[in-house]
Parts: sequence; structure tokens; C-alpha cells
Amino acid sequence: MDLLTRVVAQFESFRASPYPDPVGKMTVGFGHLIKDGENLITPMTEEQGWKLLDADLQQHSRFVDTLFHGVWLAPYEIQALTSFCFNTGAGNLAGSTLRRRILAGDKRAASHEFIRWVWATHSDGTRVRLPGLVKRRDIEAIWFLGAHPHSICRLAGIPADTDDE
Repeated sequence: MDLLTRVVAQFESFRASPYPDPVGKMTVGFGHLIKDGENLITPMTEEQGWKLLDADLQQHSRFVDTLFHGVWLAPYEIQALTSFCFNTGAGNLAGSTLRRRILAGDKRAASHEFIRWVWATHSDGTRVRLPGLVKRRDIEAIWFLGAHPHSICRLAGIPADTDDE
């Protein structure tokens, strides 16, 4: 299993039945956002959750490819941005200062933008800073800058894999 999948799964954790995420959006499996009209059989097995996560990450990786078309990104930058995109949504990444800084060629400044995305807005409009998002954004920022995969694993609380070299 690749590093991106393991890191995202660690942050999202598996839930077999639908549940509201911190902002009230219905979610299932490993953080899969249930879309209007989407019919999923629940409770789902963990194997179904892994397949759904894989499909979601492939979709968000394509979003990243589209949003940064013509910009050379290292594999680790793509992974960090895909994790971010999966969590915040393609629309948020598309309109972000993070994206604008990357498109302008200032990747170091872009890395400082991750930490701005640690707030959840509830349906009543209240904004709450989520400690889990602070940790996730810190990891995504150093991942984007090229931190060694073993460091990413250690910080995310997952075992390193020899394939991560």
C-alpha cells in the first residue's frame, strides 16, 4: 500500500456506517464524502472502504494534475497536495493561495499556506480550529517540501515501509 493511502487512512480512520464529519457532512469508510443521490451499501466492510478510498484518491490525484497542468511537481508534492485536496475538496484547492503560490513558482511560500486550512465551519457558521487538522497540515507541509517518507510515517503514527524509501 502506498504512502499516500496509508497516511490518509490514518487521519480518516475507518467507519463502516455513515456519520457526520466535523462540519456535519455525511461521510463513510475512510473519509468518503457521501454525495447527493449516492447509494452505498452500509455498513460497509473494511475491504470496501479501502477500495472506495483508492478510487477517491485517484480522483483527487486527477484533480491535482488538472489544477497544476503544466507545472512540474515532484511525486512527494503531488502526494501532499492529493492528501490536502481529498480533505478540503478540489474547489477549495482551486481557489486557494496555496495553488496561486505554486503556480507563481514559489513553492516554499506555498508550503506555509497549508497551515491556514485548520478550521472547520459548522452549519451554524461557527469556526473551530481542529487539532487533527493542525497535525495533518504540518505533515502535508513538510511532505510537500520533501521530508523523508519515514519522517512522514513517524509523524503520522504509522509504521514505515521499505517501499517508502
